[in-house]
Amino acid sequence: MRVILALIVHPGLLCLGYRAIAQQADVSHGTVQNTFQSLLQRRDIVKRAGDNYAFTDQSRPLDDWVTLYPSLLRDSLVLGRYRAAVKDWWRDVDLLKEDCQFGGEVAAAEMTNYLRPAIVTLYCEGGIPRNLISQGKLRPDPQGDVEFQRAPIPLDKQASPNITYRHLSTQIFSRAETRATWKPRASFVKNTLRPLELLISRPFPSIYIDALRDVDAAARAANIDWFMGGATARDLLLVHVYDIDATRATADVDIGINVEGWQGHEQLRNALAATGRFEQRGRATHRLYYVDPKPKAETWLDILPFGGVRDDNADIARPPDQTVHMNVAGFAEALDTSVLVYLAPDLTAPVASLPGQAMLKILAWRDRHLTDREDAIDLLLLISRYADARNTDRLYGDEFALLEAYDYHPDVAGAALLARDVAAIMSPTVRDKIIEAGDGRVLSATGSIK
Repeated sequence: MRVILALIVHPGLLCLGYRAIAQQADVSHGTVQNTFQSLLQRRDIVKRAGDNYAFTDQSRPLDDWVTLYPSLLRDSLVLGRYRAAVKDWWRDVDLLKEDCQFGGEVAAAEMTNYLRPAIVTLYCEGGIPRNLISQGKLRPDPQGDVEFQRAPIPLDKQASPNITYRHLSTQIFSRAETRATWKPRASFVKNTLRPLELLISRPFPSIYIDALRDVDAAARAANIDWFMGGATARDLLLVHVYDIDATRATADVDIGINVEGWQGHEQLRNALAATGRFEQRGRATHRLYYVDPKPKAETWLDILPFGGVRDDNADIARPPDQTVHMNVAGFAEALDTSVLVYLAPDLTAPVASLPGQAMLKILAWRDRHLTDREDAIDLLLLISRYADARNTDRLYGDEFALLEAYDYHPDVAGAALLARDVAAIMSPTVRDKIIEAGDGRVLSATGSIK
């Protein structure tokens, strides 16, 4: 594990001989030799002139290392776990003065400028720095949200040409640690550091990009986490990323916003209205119309708040008269498991993942299936085409047992894989609501919109 890590982080070591590699990875000469033999047998590296070697495809050993890290190496690196008195204490820490670097979720958050870490991981070349204990007001806690680990190889503080990122560990640490600690988001770890990209042959409508650019700027200014959902999120992923035709068209954009109170919702609405490109029409406070001045086209934006505005049953009641109710169960999970999509050089947007969308569709169908069939149509599309959404390699790889169980039919196994992925991201409360959705007696009683 250490040898492969050293080679991935510093590919130039492949041409420096066993001694240099052993020193960098802090292992014996024999361990390096055995690792090289294994890599040669797997054809992950090839021998060139002299004693020089090169990777044939660095992605395979990298993915293997990320997958094996939690079970084979991680536990041996833990130095201690603590709980911080202040949630974002790490933002004010100057790690350039310490022999430490952030990894895991902090690295993902800093590099994407979107995600919020639940666990702060620090890799240290020595012990746990006393200065960090003091600055973060950390106290020992085996279940705490701050974890110190011994760096498996020397930290490369010059790895990034941008000084902004020199306090972050290499991306392989971030991917491996996020997979180990952020299990509900494991399916989108790769996308966290490498956003999904639009197909050149399937351009996303520019009016949506322009509207979302304003949403992203306003949300950042208000420190509000958001994600794109609804039919536009469905089309963005299926059509414009995975090249899968949708079954019905849409003309609006839905976003979920995580706010502490209704004042956050109002703050975002006011910020969007202040651009001069959004306006409210009628009494619906959740809907703003976006007018693109250049082609004189328009769309509308539905803003769906959750978080501190929901009650114990995950219902929200919209002001001012609180007569319009909506259930926002699953919105927090959809935010937590959203994927990042590169829409423009200045815009990378969080989008509800396909499992997140399927979860929300089941919940929506539970609430309104007697009056609206669109949720069932969308859910059928997700179920029937999940294998085609770049999940075939999973079915013929790590999930091959699932493919075998369904007689090697990728479409059917893909549906089962989607069910498994949805189950992995659900909270117990959401799980209970989805179980209820399969009970005809419950549907008869709760089928109408509140």
